[in-house]
Amino acid sequence: MKNMRPEVAHQFNEISKINFILTAIENLGFIIFAKWDYTVLIGSLWGLLMTEIFFYLISVTVPKALRYGDTEMAQKAVRVSNIERLFILGVGIVMAFKLNFINAVAALIPLLFTGISIKIYNFRRREE
Repeated sequence: MKNMRPEVAHQFNEISKINFILTAIENLGFIIFAKWDYTVLIGSLWGLLMTEIFFYLISVTVPKALRYGDTEMAQKAVRVSNIERLFILGVGIVMAFKLNFINAVAALIPLLFTGISIKIYNFRRREE
C-alpha cells in the first residue's frame, strides 16, 4: 500500500479481510431475520468503505506523525487527521441516512468492525 510501512500494510490488509468477513456475516444476519434487501447490501458495503477509509487514514497518519522529531508537530498532524477522518465519517453517515437506496442501520454496523477485527487479529497473532 502506498504511503504505508510494510508491517502496517500487512496489518491493514489482515484487518480489512476480517472486516470484509464481518460484513458478509452482517448480511447473513439480515437474511436469517428476513430483513435483507439490496439496500442492506449497499448499506453494509457503504459502511465497510467508510470504516476502511477511516482505518487507512489512521494507518498512514500515525506512523508519519511518529517520524516527526517535534512532538508538537506530530500532535498537530494527528489532530488534523482526526478532524479529516471525522468529517469524512460524518458525511458518509449523513449520506447513509439521506439516500433511499442505502439501509442506514446496515451502514452503521460496519463502523464497529475495525475494533472487533483488531481484537481478532491480535488474538490470532498470539495463538501463532
